Amino acid sequence: MAPHNDESRQDEMHQRMGWIAVFFAVFFVVVLIRAYQLQIVGNSKLNQLAEKQYKTRVVVNPRRGTIYDRHGDVLAQDVQVSSIGVHPKWITDKESLATLLADKLKMDRTEIIKKLNSDSKFEWIKRRVDYSIGHEIEKLKVHGVQVLSEYRRFYPNKNLAGQLLGAVGYESQALGGVELSFNKYLMSASVKEQAQRDARGKLFSVNEETREPFHDVYLSIDKNIQSVAEEALAENAIKHKVKSGFALVVDVENGDILAMANWPEFNPNIYWKYPQENWKNHALLNTFEPGSTFKTFLMAAALESGKISPSTKIFCENGSMAIGKNVINDSHPHGTLSAKEVLQVSSNIGVTKIAQKIGKQYFYDFLKDLHIADKMNIGLGGESAGVLRNYKTWKEIEFSNIAFGQGVSVNALQMASAYASLANGGTYNPLNLVKTIVSEDGDEVPYKNTRESKKVLTEETSKEITDMLFSVTQPGGTALLAHVPGYLSAGKTGTAQKYDPETKTYASHDYVSSFIGFSPVKDPKVLVYVVYDTPRANGYYGGTVAGPVFKKIEEKVLAYMGVEPTEDIKTALAQNQTSKKPKKIEAPEKKEPLNRDWSEYHKKKILPDITGLSVRKAVEVLAPFGMPIQVNGSGIVIRQFPKPGADLSKETTVKIELGKKS
Repeated sequence: MAPHNDESRQDEMHQRMGWIAVFFAVFFVVVLIRAYQLQIVGNSKLNQLAEKQYKTRVVVNPRRGTIYDRHGDVLAQDVQVSSIGVHPKWITDKESLATLLADKLKMDRTEIIKKLNSDSKFEWIKRRVDYSIGHEIEKLKVHGVQVLSEYRRFYPNKNLAGQLLGAVGYESQALGGVELSFNKYLMSASVKEQAQRDARGKLFSVNEETREPFHDVYLSIDKNIQSVAEEALAENAIKHKVKSGFALVVDVENGDILAMANWPEFNPNIYWKYPQENWKNHALLNTFEPGSTFKTFLMAAALESGKISPSTKIFCENGSMAIGKNVINDSHPHGTLSAKEVLQVSSNIGVTKIAQKIGKQYFYDFLKDLHIADKMNIGLGGESAGVLRNYKTWKEIEFSNIAFGQGVSVNALQMASAYASLANGGTYNPLNLVKTIVSEDGDEVPYKNTRESKKVLTEETSKEITDMLFSVTQPGGTALLAHVPGYLSAGKTGTAQKYDPETKTYASHDYVSSFIGFSPVKDPKVLVYVVYDTPRANGYYGGTVAGPVFKKIEEKVLAYMGVEPTEDIKTALAQNQTSKKPKKIEAPEKKEPLNRDWSEYHKKKILPDITGLSVRKAVEVLAPFGMPIQVNGSGIVIRQFPKPGADLSKETTVKIELGKKS
């Protein structure tokens, strides 16, 4: 029995040992599988978990490129600042730290305590403080306090070119203008910085992630010319209480935009303080009916066609002309005028008859050749193209309206580039806003307007239209206040009634007042386009409201550019006076009432007594009546026709005779 029992015990023992071996084998396999999962499959997860123990990521603002003017003067740049943040869980003495930071950062201590007691892994205490303050806090080496370098956008010239440049938001987001349109060049790709900490929470390094280089943008704008344009624009905007306005200054020879001024003003350093209306770049965003400034294109097309010459006689129907069931009128009645005089006095009937001579298709093709109602593609987003319907849809009255600037809408860039083509000998040059783009490494990025230069009219037509536009700024024309002594100027006024899309009628008291022209006449260099929307005081005619702004800008810009005067400045306004030598008539001395209120005369269209005034002051007083002025002689006003008190609604011209004081 004993041997049998021994064998049974041995079998039982072997069986137990087998199960134990199986258990350990299974356990070993499980351990191997788990080890494989941890070391191979789950390695990345473990690394992420470990990384969280000693690393943290904080979003910071990347550096942006600088925006320069054409001469390398800074228009917008980043300045280095410090931003202070904390890791609340690693702060031991929160009360002391709150007191310290409140003192250094000039903050409310209670606000800081609230952030230090936060459950978040990271809290900003204050961002974009002076770099030196951040450096002071960093030197204290407080565990859990992090000082990061960031950048804040700064516009050193404040309001200068504000709407053109746009702004950059608190989180470095581009909000408009050049900043937004060229954001892909200006903004570097880095958006995060990585801070490492040891087991005690001490930050010991900050490593910037890989990024693409930023670029600097050089504009065609001249900072000094921009300043001149903004100053002149603002002065008359306030005087005439306008809704808005802009002034565009362009190099006639190559299409470079030298200034793009807007009103009302906008300072991108404090963009949040301005309503949206102040952000608008009206020279880019607005489309409008150009009014009489558009008549120049009709005249240029007619000259180019060969169907008229400056001396061609046009009967202007004594101020009223029927087209079908419609009637068009001139502001003052005229009989027979030369084509040159039609443009000089801005006759709607005259340009209508000239338009009929060349036909709809020829005029339409001429306008399209000048890219009227086409986007100019200068690089800025938001440009409005305007509207020019196909000539096949024009009724006769619509053809007439388009000839004198109604029923068509344009933007400032189109008008400026087209007028520059007329001034420079007939070559259309696309407008340029960007001179070059340069990478952080100094490499130049090709950037050019895709539209090519082309010939659009002959040298002869260019000279003829320039001479006709010159007459507009001389006695008998509508823009005496736009005359630039010493250089001579050529241009055209515009006083267009605003179209109300709701009532589908033209407003009786709302106007777009404008002047566009260039100087010097003999060799045009600079084009200036001034437009005001809805002037409410001291007149609304383009020659009165916009003409003086043109003159101020041209005078200063030509002198700044070193352009020598082409005429003796003492020649005064009447460059086209009669060739007959005036009689030397003496006049009694009369003190010039510079501050007299002439508005009642303007409202009632009654001619005031202007004897004794200088020619400049007399023209300023008479300009709001919107009628031609003939000047003879030199000196002060000694005689006028009609006589003081005359009803100017029944007159066509005011004549003034000049003489010397007794």
